[in-house]
Amino acid sequence: MPQTVDLPAAVSRCSLAKAYGDCVILSEDVLLLLIDDASGKFVVDKTRLDLALAGGVLLDLATLGRVDVTGPGEPVKAGRLVVRDAGPTDDSVLDEALRRIGEMGPKKPESVVPKLAKGLRQDLLGRLISRGILRAQEGRVLGIFPSHSWPALDSGHERQVRSGLHDVLVAGRSPAPREAALVSLLQAIDQVAPDLVMLDQQIGNMGGMATCMAIRNEEGMGRIPITAVLMLLDRPADTFLARRADADGWVIKPMDSFRLRKAATTLLDGASYFEGVDPDSDLAEGAVIEA
Repeated sequence: MPQTVDLPAAVSRCSLAKAYGDCVILSEDVLLLLIDDASGKFVVDKTRLDLALAGGVLLDLATLGRVDVTGPGEPVKAGRLVVRDAGPTDDSVLDEALRRIGEMGPKKPESVVPKLAKGLRQDLLGRLISRGILRAQEGRVLGIFPSHSWPALDSGHERQVRSGLHDVLVAGRSPAPREAALVSLLQAIDQVAPDLVMLDQQIGNMGGMATCMAIRNEEGMGRIPITAVLMLLDRPADTFLARRADADGWVIKPMDSFRLRKAATTLLDGASYFEGVDPDSDLAEGAVIEA
């Protein structure tokens, strides 16, 4: 029998519309975002994809109040995922996940996610195909090995989702609850790259300079996307080191919020920002120079 911890008042799946403004489950949005519209191929490996999809299901169930993590003073050990309301959600994918969580009993959330992933990708693909959003396509690689892809038929909903995420991640708009949930899922599988890296010269054991050089090395090897780096320097003499580390800009301490914002905005606009640099130096071309 499913093990539940009773709380009053069941919440229907329509509460997703109240929480998110949409009754489409998060996992469907995640799947659409992680399939290339033209080729129909996944843009991440299947292991990370499946974990993100399962995470989306878990977030939806938590938003609906169907599952929760126990706290101190409850009959179940704190930090365990439990079912609060085992009633139907009116969504087959969420209902199946809720059933599995109930059958597992109280577990740590990280141990539940892989079990929710089993068969989930296939179920979601089938739903999106039946709605005319994706189409199934089969082929062969080298005429021997079977291949499967799911090109887009209707990208309207996905475009709206991407537009909202662009406003949040690039334009700086505060995210709606659903957008915040999507960003958290994509970040968990390294699909949201930072627009700007800000490094204090004194961070960690490596220090800011070594960290900046490591970032540039990883970019050169093609392992991470190219990202602007802003250094926070201790003194004017450190500009030499920041230049050697190939930072895109730097601010010299003591700093204030106005200068820091100006530097960050300049780098995000694609230019460079330097302090303590001769305006006639080779760095000055196309850069913002502050005394």
